[in-house]
Amino acid sequence: MPVKIRLQRRGRKKSPFYHIVVADARAPRDGRFIEKLGTYNPMTKPATIELNRESAYEWLMKGAQPTDTARAILRFKGVLYRKHLERGVKKGALTQEQAMEKYEAWIGVKEEKIAARRAETAEEIRKFHEMINGKAPAKKAAPIKSELTKERQLLRKVHLLIVLNRLPLNHLLEKHQLLKKHQLLKKHQLLKRHQLLKKHQLLMKHQLLKKHQLLKKHQLLKKHQLLMKLTKNN
Repeated sequence: MPVKIRLQRRGRKKSPFYHIVVADARAPRDGRFIEKLGTYNPMTKPATIELNRESAYEWLMKGAQPTDTARAILRFKGVLYRKHLERGVKKGALTQEQAMEKYEAWIGVKEEKIAARRAETAEEIRKFHEMINGKAPAKKAAPIKSELTKERQLLRKVHLLIVLNRLPLNHLLEKHQLLKKHQLLKKHQLLKRHQLLKKHQLLMKHQLLKKHQLLKKHQLLKKHQLLMKLTKNN
């Protein structure tokens, strides 16, 4: 039976989340599997990978073939490096103890790099908040949705874009500035329309008043003419 190490898609639309599984190559992508090895979330920065290294290594040694993405994940988590060291042990290039020491040292260095990348991301988010608000947001309980102002909702959306889509901060700042400019332009246009509408209303009133005055004059003139005719007849 051909066995593969591959990803099973989970999560909602535009927010993928994957299970790393061992499955029969003939089975559907999201169908039955033999064993679940871990999870992979590409929507965080850096990507979050939870993997049972021991089980993954055992399946590799049994002959399971990883897909391209699964191979990249196994390389990132050090499973392929361990397989490489085990080959060296079999050839007599190094002992089992030396191989395990090298493997553990590699894992330690890799975990430090991941932790540093996460800290860097957190610092980027903090700096972004400082740029927008003038200060970093204090940690507090989430406010009630009905009490959130439009600006806070906008900032929350921008923050989600950073975390979920991993967009560059400069790009997001430009978007935020463009959005602000667009809002100001809309306000200015509305104000202009309001002013024009007021002018139009005043002009209409003035024209109606003029018409009314002319009508009154015309009526008075007619009355005067009738009176003149009556006086002449008498």
